[in-house]
Parts: sequence; C-alpha cells; structure tokens
Amino acid sequence: MSATVNGGSWVANECLATRTTEGVTIEGTLHMSSGDYSNIAIYLPKGYSTGTYYLANSNTDDVHASYMPHSYTNSMLFAVNGNVTISSVNSYITGTFIFITSDSTRIESGSFSIKAP
Repeated sequence: MSATVNGGSWVANECLATRTTEGVTIEGTLHMSSGDYSNIAIYLPKGYSTGTYYLANSNTDDVHASYMPHSYTNSMLFAVNGNVTISSVNSYITGTFIFITSDSTRIESGSFSIKAP
C-alpha cells in the first residue's frame, strides 16, 4: 500500500487484509526506525465487488477509510470525503483511493494490492 499524505510519500512496510462476517479491512502500516508508526485502513462491506465507492461521513457509511498519523495519541481520523476504486477482487484485492480526513489531512494517489483473505 502506498499514498501521498499531505504532499509527502507514504509507503507501508506491512499490509494486511482481514475478513470478518461484516466484510474486509485492508490496512497498511508504516513503521519508523524511532518506533513511531502510521496506518491507513479501508473497510469494504460483505459482498463488495469491482467499482468505485464514495466516502462521505464514512465512519457511519458502508465503505469507510481512516488514517492514524505518526503520533502517540492513537487518534484515528476518519475520511469525510473521497473514494475507493476496486479494480480486482479475485486472488488479490487491488485498487486506488483518495480521501480527506476529519482534520483536513489529504490522502492522495493511494494504491493497494493484497492477497484476498
């Protein structure tokens, strides 16, 4: 998983897709040598397929995304505007994303490709 966060390059060094009875969560985590980390997560509901999903007030919608910045406050910032486009759901889930969080953090040029759980 990779993205541009507020204009800076962000590349996860750990990615995970987790299936639950409600859907799939795709997460990427960037670990820093200082022990600090940040996280981007995208949640897709059960029955997701290829196509574009829009994010608006996404912590209450079916498809949502979040960003946890490099900080020790563990503050999770939910997407309030943006979209996730799923291009494949076969053996790998691949797609792109762009969103703005509740504190105006800009997540742009995002992409992921992860083995489907």
